[in-house]
Amino acid sequence: MPHHIYSTHALHPKAEATLATAGAFQVASALDAATLAREGAQADIVIVRANIPAELFARQRSLRAAIRHGAGLDMIPLEAATAAGVLVANVPGANATTVAEYVVFASLALTRRFRMIDADLRRQGWFAGRSHAEQAGEISGRTIGIIGMGNIGRAIARIAERGFAMRVLGHTRRNAGFPDGAAAVSLDELLRTSDIVVLACPLTNETRGLIGAPQLALMRPGALLINVARGPVVIEADLIAALRSGHLGGAALDVFSTQPLPPDHPFLGFDNVILTPHLAGITAEAMERILEVTRQLARPLDLTTMLTHVIDAAREVLQADRGSVFLYDSRTHELYSTVATGVTALRFPANRGIVGECAESRRLINVPDCYADSRFNREADQKTGYRTRCLLTVPLIGYDNSLVGVMQVLNKTEGVFSEEDERIATALAAQCAVAIQRIKMLAELVENEKIKRELAVARDIQTRVLPKAVPRLAGYDLAGWSRPANQTGGDIFDIIAMDGNRLMLLLGDATGHGVGPALSVTQVRAMLRMAVRLGADLDSAFRHINDQLVEDLPDNRFVTAFLGLLDTQNHRVIYHAGGQGPLLHFHADTGRCEWLSASTIPMGFMAGLPLPEPRRHDLGQGDILGLITDGIFEYENFESEAFGQQRVDELVIKHQHEPMADLLRRIVSEVERFGGLAPQNDDMTALLVRRLPA
Repeated sequence: MPHHIYSTHALHPKAEATLATAGAFQVASALDAATLAREGAQADIVIVRANIPAELFARQRSLRAAIRHGAGLDMIPLEAATAAGVLVANVPGANATTVAEYVVFASLALTRRFRMIDADLRRQGWFAGRSHAEQAGEISGRTIGIIGMGNIGRAIARIAERGFAMRVLGHTRRNAGFPDGAAAVSLDELLRTSDIVVLACPLTNETRGLIGAPQLALMRPGALLINVARGPVVIEADLIAALRSGHLGGAALDVFSTQPLPPDHPFLGFDNVILTPHLAGITAEAMERILEVTRQLARPLDLTTMLTHVIDAAREVLQADRGSVFLYDSRTHELYSTVATGVTALRFPANRGIVGECAESRRLINVPDCYADSRFNREADQKTGYRTRCLLTVPLIGYDNSLVGVMQVLNKTEGVFSEEDERIATALAAQCAVAIQRIKMLAELVENEKIKRELAVARDIQTRVLPKAVPRLAGYDLAGWSRPANQTGGDIFDIIAMDGNRLMLLLGDATGHGVGPALSVTQVRAMLRMAVRLGADLDSAFRHINDQLVEDLPDNRFVTAFLGLLDTQNHRVIYHAGGQGPLLHFHADTGRCEWLSASTIPMGFMAGLPLPEPRRHDLGQGDILGLITDGIFEYENFESEAFGQQRVDELVIKHQHEPMADLLRRIVSEVERFGGLAPQNDDMTALLVRRLPA
């Protein structure tokens, strides 16, 4: 997970809180190039909602990804990012619904004259507001013309056609890939016949200045213009003239040639113009979707998992039914697939078929009708019964201009693959190639650096530091267990008797697996025991261990840890959970499990960490406190289904009366049964504490 996440803008509070548990989260103090380059110099991930300078990539060494919240990649200098080996991702589907709903809102508001009604009612009274009623209209049954039929354009079309029975016209340069119910027309016809014209196209050399005086003159008298694309798509002086003349009935503008909009801009003087500060794609729900992309990119991935993510991302972004990634083997001049949807693994010469042609020419191939194209081999369809209607094939070219492989997606959900799909696929492929190269190089490095004898010694040492026996305390039952994914692991637990009534509890999880994380958590355990011997309180112990880890660990390493004091006399646990969660608290009186989140960021991120007040939870008779690392919750079977919290929840409720050692064995046994022969990919550790009934 990343050490430093940098965002050009503030995010939704929930998103910021979640990111803060995964790393140091910072919002840009200003949006000028110098500030962004300086403040983002140490970032691992940059979330982009404003133009970022190429200098940021030139000065960066730790940057892993630049994530654009939205579809347009014009805010990111792609050449500089690719040259630096930085993954670039956009999430065009993340805010498509958000922008589409904005367009519908703006259409309704302009047609019903909401802005003028509200203003006159406030300024002049009831009857002045009602005077607009006869001029207000409905959007149902009218014609909406959408310029740009990407994810946003298609979302607008679906809502307009299905929700309001509108006639939908669309235009792109190729006029292909439209959803059902949308008719493809020329730009001039769309402008002449539409009551509402929506701009939802990317900013390119072809679309810059697309709407000027000649195009505005073609629009119907009283028609509405809505721009959710980019400001420079419209020549603003010509739009101002059309509004002043009364030729247009109004406009809704979310983007402008100059942003922020100057306070003396002529747009501010129109009562029939809705102005918003480039927020059509921003809602709490859209922020949740970008947060999920950030989480995925922050995870350490093996090659197979990375390829699966690439295919899933391509299918989702391009709305395709199936996808495959073919890697290039330079030794044999072959292409081979290890992960694909709907087919088995393949290996074939790198000059065969459409995939081979794409690899050799290093050019995108878009086939709208496969059975009408002589290059298409129907053999796979005949064997499987699947029918390939259309396909998009894109070369994967690495940062060093080497051929990494080929990505192919089949059968767009609605229509065929469009020009916008080609642009998105090209950008996605370029960055995925860099990501695949990094994963392969990392895998080779790890393989070459394995030292078997030292690992065996390290495992023996780590096993010896785990508690050999659980302290016995009147009225309480405790049990602990740990199993690493490799010979050594990054998990640990400890139970330290402080006096007759108190125990110090530790559950730690260091990033990664192997010797390094094992040393990190063993160091935490040793420092905690020393702190207890010296009489340190909970806050002091947490702070001193954190500050020492900041000095000792590399920048990309940290430890999530639960440090808590169990007071068996007052039946209360007081704790700090640094990035460690969820925590389980089973309430015997209600028979339900409560899941508790982390209370602060992980150890090792920041020296002098401002520590919140420790949390306190009282344990009722029969209550159970469960400290469990994510290796148990996230254990996956061969269907990529995770074991999850719910199964733990059910086991605790069902077997709450059993000794904690037996309950722990049941949980482990159930995880193993669920996983079957699937490998254990993460360390698993758990510590259970139960207050016995009187």
